[in-house]
Amino acid sequence: MTEPVKIDAVIAETFGQERDATCSCGAAFRQIWYGKRWIPIACSRCRGLAEDERTLSTVAATAAVRLAALEVPALYREVDLASFELHGSAEQRDRQSRILQFARRYLGRWPDVEAVIVFRGAPGSGKGHIVWSLAKALVTELGATAYVCKLPDVIRDLREAWRNDDGPSERERLARYRTPDLLAIDEVSRHAFYGEPRQHLYDLIDHRVERGKPTLLTTNEDSAGLADLLGPALVSRAAGSGIWEFGAADWRLRPRAHG
Repeated sequence: MTEPVKIDAVIAETFGQERDATCSCGAAFRQIWYGKRWIPIACSRCRGLAEDERTLSTVAATAAVRLAALEVPALYREVDLASFELHGSAEQRDRQSRILQFARRYLGRWPDVEAVIVFRGAPGSGKGHIVWSLAKALVTELGATAYVCKLPDVIRDLREAWRNDDGPSERERLARYRTPDLLAIDEVSRHAFYGEPRQHLYDLIDHRVERGKPTLLTTNEDSAGLADLLGPALVSRAAGSGIWEFGAADWRLRPRAHG
């Protein structure tokens, strides 16, 4: 009686056999029989391109998710550093040009950047444009996480924990601002919401400095007001890192060509 052929034995005999093949691009390559099919199915160059496309697709999808999480306001949805328009007097335009150069260096050196940066200037001087441009570039191009918020909203959020025992604790709320790779706090003012915001700022910024997480601040305060708001410890942090003056030129009030 003839013994039945064992499938495993057949696979063992044919496994690893090679043959010449031609890729769809016309390149010749070798295939190996892997028990059920010949592999690979394309030359090394085409396989590399396909892998690159999958990688790029994954990176783009991740960037899109991070950008959506950033919740960019409509006002800043289309802005970037390249779209920043110099405006005002020659002196003011020169100042803005230096700030743009700094912002580009900031991205180029990331994450080895200053611990605390303060952008100070009048409303409409371009602080928000630069901050949102940096945040968007970091999450979409460098794979970082970022959170941009306004100081009044931060204070309102943290103090809610004092009034509402059912919601997130103050520690949990602080983590929202302490965790991102970059935190940007807009409208830093002595009059933010109400009461004394200095301790809240210290709780956020000092924690981040100790862990090497950079923070951006924007403010309209003058030097005395900023010193009073931040307190000696944070003023020292900011002075050692950098305070960038945007000046008083309001982009919204710039002269416009009529035609």
